Amino acid sequence: MLDFQEIKRDADALGLSYRSDIKPETLLKRIQNHTPAPDLKVVEVVSDSVLTFKNTSKRNIFTSNGRCSPNDTVVLTEVESLTHKGLELC
Repeated sequence: MLDFQEIKRDADALGLSYRSDIKPETLLKRIQNHTPAPDLKVVEVVSDSVLTFKNTSKRNIFTSNGRCSPNDTVVLTEVESLTHKGLELC
């Protein structure tokens, strides 16, 4: 049988809250019934479609389609556009 301090440490590690006068059996049952929240990952769906982007920065951007001067437009895939800062979808 686990000692009560170990049970409390386990509950703390799981982020469970409990009152100071909780019984060891009750806390142990809460630990056993605890199901952690699933790790959610945000995934952005990016397409390979070709789009026109405008260089909104004050510097040249060098892409696979050549140099894009400030305020100029360039045609890129959405995936490639994510690798360059200062591009805005037209």
